[in-house]
Amino acid sequence: MSDERGFLTAILERPDDDATKLVYADWLEEQGDPRAEYLRLMVKVRQERVVTPEQRQRHKELSAELAELHAQERQEFENALAAGGSRRENPVLQRRVKELEVQLADLSRQIRQRIPARLQELAAALDTNWLAVVSDPEIEGCGKSTRDGWRPRFDFLCDRTWADLTPTKDNSVRHCESCDKNVHFCDTLADAREHSQEGHCIAVDLGIIRRENDLIPTAMFLGRPTRADLRESYEEGVDAVSQARLNARKKAGKKTRRR
Repeated sequence: MSDERGFLTAILERPDDDATKLVYADWLEEQGDPRAEYLRLMVKVRQERVVTPEQRQRHKELSAELAELHAQERQEFENALAAGGSRRENPVLQRRVKELEVQLADLSRQIRQRIPARLQELAAALDTNWLAVVSDPEIEGCGKSTRDGWRPRFDFLCDRTWADLTPTKDNSVRHCESCDKNVHFCDTLADAREHSQEGHCIAVDLGIIRRENDLIPTAMFLGRPTRADLRESYEEGVDAVSQARLNARKKAGKKTRRR
């Protein structure tokens, strides 16, 4: 291949082919293009990503038990409504739910891969459409449901990353053959929050600086919020990279991207 379009086409045909990305990086370096460093670092991070079988099994067990308890909570609530009364508190159930949420949060922190500061720095300055083609963030939101409303929720651990998914006509959307769902590439934390609250699986750009529970909007509402209210809440308290990208969109007069 001798042009960039050829490399990008090849990567979209085989997103998990690290060899092609490294050859592309060599070509970019010959052109004096700084994106070469990003590609090499990104491939290195992908190859060093490790989740042990024990961590995966423990995450699966905790997630399954928590899902069962949430289903029990919903059933008790529906039974109380059907009987014409109010739901009685179940302290044993609530205590166990809290215990599981704490354990899952701790395990999720252990599993989440740390992204090198240099990789984040490079990604923050690059074109997000290009990043959606070549990057490989982890998948989040797998197994979530919108039925839990605004409460914190913990993902099932996905075996795949963005590069393992099947591209679609939209470069910012890929399809997971395992769960038969679309996954959305998010280049701002606001977009990630919006997709997450709608129960979508997401892949968050590596340039975004992450914090614990950062997908949960900061604002709570009385009554039914408008779409504008929701969008404003998604944009509150985002990281500097997301804020800069949101500001650039607004300055360019573009609508906030939704996929």
